[in-house]
Amino acid sequence: SKSIRGTPDLGAGLLAVDLNTLSAGPDRPPRHSVHAAMADVRAMQRIGHVLYMGADAAYDNLTARPPWLAIDMRDPARPVRLGHVDALSGVERLIDAGPGRALAITWNPADQPKALLRSLDMSDPLRPRVLEQIALPDLWPYDAVREGDRLLIALRSPDSGNPVPAPG
Repeated sequence: SKSIRGTPDLGAGLLAVDLNTLSAGPDRPPRHSVHAAMADVRAMQRIGHVLYMGADAAYDNLTARPPWLAIDMRDPARPVRLGHVDALSGVERLIDAGPGRALAITWNPADQPKALLRSLDMSDPLRPRVLEQIALPDLWPYDAVREGDRLLIALRSPDSGNPVPAPG
């Protein structure tokens, strides 16, 4: 198997791989570029031309290090860091909900309710505005997928780290 040679130890960041060069041959690794962005990256979501990168910060001091970074991807070969998005602190997952809109799933064990689903206006990439929010069960929403008009949210027990057993 091939590997991407010459890639420094990122720790964490953004690695862009040109998928058109994956089958370039056994002696030629795919073209790639490295963009160091932030520590502890655990989630990404592109909304329009902006790529949002989220840090694994559910238990970090959110006031010291905002966990989401916005990157302008209009020129994928030269991403431009726009800045941290303070309004996305505590967001576990960010889901594209159409032009200028996103759904955010938040989790903060210190809050009541602990988990929220928020509908966001993303027309200003650095200052999303909450349009509506609803409380979710007091379980850790660790992943989500949008299926048309439905949002599927995977829940875990925050104490055990195990998936929530199916009812019945």
